[in-house]
Amino acid sequence: SCLSISLQTPLWGKKRTKQCVLWLCQFYKEAPPKQSDRMPIMLPNGQNLTFLAGRFLDRIRPNWLSGIAPMTKLLRTDKKRVESCNWFKTWYSEIQRRSNVKHNVTKQVSWLCTLWPGEEAPIQGHPRKVPVELAEGVVRNFDGGRFLSRIKWNWVANRSRANTKLQKQDMRRVESLPWIKQKILKWKTGKRARSSSKGFRPRKATRPEGLSTQLAAGQRLIRTKLYSCGQANARARQCLATRVERGQTISGEDVLSVLRLWPVRANKVRKNVTPDGRSFVRSETLGFVKNRLSGKLALSARTRQHPAVMKLLSRWLRGHFPSKLNFAFTSISINAHYGAKRHRDLSNVGPSVIKAFGDFSGGELRYWPRDVGDRSVKPSDLLSTESIMLNVKDNVVLFDGNKAHEVCHFAGERFSIVFFTQKGYEQVPKALRQKLERLCGSTPTHKSLEHAKALLDRHPAGYKQWPDASFST
Repeated sequence: SCLSISLQTPLWGKKRTKQCVLWLCQFYKEAPPKQSDRMPIMLPNGQNLTFLAGRFLDRIRPNWLSGIAPMTKLLRTDKKRVESCNWFKTWYSEIQRRSNVKHNVTKQVSWLCTLWPGEEAPIQGHPRKVPVELAEGVVRNFDGGRFLSRIKWNWVANRSRANTKLQKQDMRRVESLPWIKQKILKWKTGKRARSSSKGFRPRKATRPEGLSTQLAAGQRLIRTKLYSCGQANARARQCLATRVERGQTISGEDVLSVLRLWPVRANKVRKNVTPDGRSFVRSETLGFVKNRLSGKLALSARTRQHPAVMKLLSRWLRGHFPSKLNFAFTSISINAHYGAKRHRDLSNVGPSVIKAFGDFSGGELRYWPRDVGDRSVKPSDLLSTESIMLNVKDNVVLFDGNKAHEVCHFAGERFSIVFFTQKGYEQVPKALRQKLERLCGSTPTHKSLEHAKALLDRHPAGYKQWPDASFST
C-alpha cells in the first residue's frame, strides 16, 4: 500500500534531496536498500510517486569517498542523518573495499589467470563465467579481452598512459600465461591505440616502401621480423649498458642494429626531399621539432617515449667526432631507404653532421660547397660540375645543410642520420633545454655554432670529414 508523507512544497533542488534523505532514513532503518528497490509514495495532494531508494543511495555514495565527484552532493546535516542509520558502518566499509582499485585489479588478474590458463587468449566481447568461490558467492561474467585492453599499456613503452596500472606481482602473474608473450609483441608492434572503450586495434607491420626494389638480387631481405620503437629502445638501452660496463664507445654496428628495429615514419610533409614519383619518404626527427601551429620548438613524442635511442645516437657522435670541436645540436634526422632529391635545409642554423649506415653501394652525398643559398636560384638549376661527392658511408662529414645537396642513387639497405640545430633554439625555455642536455650531453650555444661555422669557412673545400673511427673523448 502507498505510504502518506507530509509534504507541502514541490520537490526541487536541495529540498528534494533533503526529502529523499528523510525517506531513506525512515523506510530503511535496519538494512540499506538494494539497487532495484522501489518505494511507492502518496503525496498529500493525492499524487503518487515512486522513490528509487537504491539509485539514490548510489548517487550519494561518493560523498563518503575521496577522489570521486558525487552526482548528488549532500549538506552536512543530511550526511549526519544518513550516518545515524544502523546499517551505515557496514555499508561504508563495503563501499570502501569496492573502491579499492588495487584490490579489484588483483582480483581480476586472478580471474584472468584462472579462466584462460591455456594457449587460448581471451577475446573482447566473449566473457566467461567466474567460479562462485572466486566471485565471493555472486554469479559474475568476466570479459578478459576488455580487461586486457585496459592493462596493455603496462607493457608498452609509455606506462603512464595505462588505464589500469598493475602492481609488479600482478604483472608477473599475467606474464606467466602462455599466450601473453604473443599479445605483448602484438601490442608493441601495432599502431598506437587511443585510450577508449573500443579497445586496442593493432596494425600489421609493413616493410618500408620501395625497400624490396632497392635490394640487389641475391641479397638477404632485411627487417623481415616485426619491429617497433619499444624494441629499438630496449636494444639501445642494452648497447649503452654493455659499452659503459666495458668502457667502450658506441660502435656503428650498435647504431645499425637499433635503426633496423626503428619503424621510421612515413613522412608526407618533406616535399623538398621526396623523390619524383613517390608520395612520401621514411624520415623523422628526434629531439627538438617545430610545432606547425604554434611555431615553437618542443621535444618530439617519440623522443620522450623512447629516450634511449636519442642517447645512443648522441653517444655515438661523441665517440666518433673530435671532442675538441665540441659540436652540439638540437635534433637528429633519421632517414631510411630513400635518396633525397636536391634541396636546401633552410630551417637549420650552423653546420650539420651526417653519417650513413647499412649494407649498400653508391649513396654518396652530392654537395655544392659554393652555393650561396640564394632563393631566387632553385637547387635544380645548379650545375653538377660545381658539386663534389662526399663518401658518408666511411666518413663522418661536417657540412653546411643550408647549401644544396642530394643523395646519389644506391642499391641495398641505407640509413642516414643528420645532427643539426633548429632555428629558434635560443628561445626554448631553460627547463626544456635541460631535458635535451640530459639526452645529448650538451646543447648548442651561439659560441659553439660560430666555432663550427668558422671551421668550415677556413676549409677551402667547404666541408670537413673524418674517417669513421673512434676518437678519445
